[in-house]
Amino acid sequence: MTSDRLRLGNATLTRVVETQVDNIPFETFPYTPREVWSEQSEFTSSYWTEDGWRIAMQIWVIEVDGLTVLVDTGAGNDKTRPLMAVLDHLQTDFLAVLRRAGFAPDDIDVVVNT
Repeated sequence: MTSDRLRLGNATLTRVVETQVDNIPFETFPYTPREVWSEQSEFTSSYWTEDGWRIAMQIWVIEVDGLTVLVDTGAGNDKTRPLMAVLDHLQTDFLAVLRRAGFAPDDIDVVVNT
C-alpha cells in the first residue's frame, strides 16, 4: 500500500493507505450528475477516474513535539458492508502496513479514533 509524508509547521503527517478500491460505479452516488465526474479538478485521479470512484481505507500518523499520534476512522477490518462487497468483512494486515510506513505499534503514543 502507499504512504505519503508532508510537513506542517513542526509536525510531520504521514498518510498510510491500508487498502484502496478502484472503479466503484458512479451510480453509487445517483444524485450526482455524470458530467461532474468528467470535470478536471484537484480531485481527479485521487478520488475518481473515467471508470469510477476510488476510495481508500487509510490512517494518518502525526509526529509532533515528541509524540506519535495515530488517527484512525475505525472503518477497517471485519465490518459488515452488504452494499459494498469489496469492503464487506475486509481483512488487511494493518500492522504490516503500519510497519511498511516506518512505524512499529510501540512507536504510537496516542490513538485517536474518529
